[in-house]
Amino acid sequence: MKKLIMTLAVLAAMTTPAAAEDWSFEHTKWFAEQGEAWAQFNLGVMYDNGRGVPQDDAEAVGWYRK
Repeated sequence: MKKLIMTLAVLAAMTTPAAAEDWSFEHTKWFAEQGEAWAQFNLGVMYDNGRGVPQDDAEAVGWYRK
């Protein structure tokens, strides 16, 4: 239930492209830390491409491997 509420809050906060970029890293990281595979992969992509965070290949590989 807690994950559902957090997901809905994330979606509600992403009403504009700028808001989506601002919120996406923090929320993706939160879900990744909870063990959500889709979020772990997406966090790896963010670090790999430098989207919302500085590019960091080592960090990207760490999240891809989870």
